[in-house]
Amino acid sequence: MGNALRQGLLKVARNPALCLGLWFMLAALAFVPAWTVKTSLADHIGASTVADRLRSGFDLGWYQEFREQARGLARTFGPTVTGPGPVLDAVEAWLQGDLIPPKNPGLARTFLVFVLAWTFMTGGVLYRFTTRESYHRAPEFFAAAARFFPRLLGLAALSFPLYFFCYRGFGRFLFRRVDVWTRNETHEWRVMLGHLGAFLLLGLLVMFVHLIFDYARIVTVAENRWNIFSALGRGCGFVLTHPFRTLGIALVLGGVWAGGSAVYAWANPGVGQDSTGKVLGVLLLGQAYIVFRVVVKLWLYGSEVGLYERIHPVHSRFR
Repeated sequence: MGNALRQGLLKVARNPALCLGLWFMLAALAFVPAWTVKTSLADHIGASTVADRLRSGFDLGWYQEFREQARGLARTFGPTVTGPGPVLDAVEAWLQGDLIPPKNPGLARTFLVFVLAWTFMTGGVLYRFTTRESYHRAPEFFAAAARFFPRLLGLAALSFPLYFFCYRGFGRFLFRRVDVWTRNETHEWRVMLGHLGAFLLLGLLVMFVHLIFDYARIVTVAENRWNIFSALGRGCGFVLTHPFRTLGIALVLGGVWAGGSAVYAWANPGVGQDSTGKVLGVLLLGQAYIVFRVVVKLWLYGSEVGLYERIHPVHSRFR
């Protein structure tokens, strides 16, 4: 596991342009939604005195008025969009499976565009991590991304029903059972431990599904497999036969992400920045956090590729 983590970090270090390109893609995808929210806020605030009040902190009274008339992506704006809020919201959404709020087609479209773009780029990333240095050029990267996109998109489509089962099937059943078991419990700490245990079980199941599809993507690209069901079966078999190493890599890098996110949440000053320099500082800090998340994700892919190739040396036609 240690060798795989080192290999993954080396793969990331050798591809700084890849990190920059993924950051640029995320920034480009976020531009239109961000501009939509910005326009809605500007139209609602206008030249009123609310602007002066918002300079010194978040105004919940104004926010309630804005929330009542907001539509589409504008409804995603709230008190938790700055400071430690985004990190806590992301953790809550991951634990509960609420990545898309109901009755928000604008956010659903944005999420779909992100999934398509990330799936496309994943093909190029895995291709670069599993081929010789001579292939590390932009034309080959995008050609590989386009070549593997239909197959990786098929794997993504297969993953959604399984995630739905984890959250809406197993998750709801598990928490109903915990509620039944703790219905007459008088000690709050036991109720808390019961729900914490349920979250841990659900998290492990979701992580297990995530790992299966990660290695299925690696098999698809590294071995140039056209049959996504065969790749999915091989990925599942690999995770089941090497559970400690595959899970260990994910947990270690999950800890790296958690540590970096905690630092970001602590360092982010949130709302109330009343000068251009302070606003720019918050913006740069947020972009640094996005770059950090990109690096950790690439580190995970690189480590998983390193582990798979160490156990099952592959001979892709691209080698």
